[in-house]
Amino acid sequence: MPADPAGKITPLEHVLGGANPKAKEASQFTSFAPKDGTGKVYGAQEVSIDYQRLQADIAAGKVHGVEIWRPEQIQRSINDEINKVAGKDVEVPTTLRPSDSDAVTKFVNDLGLSKGKTSKVHRRVMALLNTRRDGEWLISGVVPKEYVDGPYPTTRTP
Repeated sequence: MPADPAGKITPLEHVLGGANPKAKEASQFTSFAPKDGTGKVYGAQEVSIDYQRLQADIAAGKVHGVEIWRPEQIQRSINDEINKVAGKDVEVPTTLRPSDSDAVTKFVNDLGLSKGKTSKVHRRVMALLNTRRDGEWLISGVVPKEYVDGPYPTTRTP
């Protein structure tokens, strides 16, 4: 269950939610990661979602008002926001890491943008890098209970 099933925020606003609690409270998204170990665990409680069956039932028209966003879609959406603010295509290197703040700052400063745009692009680049690192998936809407098992204590440390 997302914070606000009727929310209308963007994936970027959800990802940046830690910096803006009001956006997180208005989010129709729930973050998740497949159990294959490729994603980051969020929080002290877990639920299992049969997301593959859920996606198949969404595609078949059996489930409405729910959408699964894969990491590539989230990253593309955030990259589109970076390009929109920058006013040009920005290719964020896959070698750039959110933990290397000096390299991120240099990359953004080297884009030659105004001070205001630089600040906005910097936040978006950090969101993109964090999402890449975490392998974050999003579900928009309320997941029907027949696809959910749990909650139970987190089995992996975040």
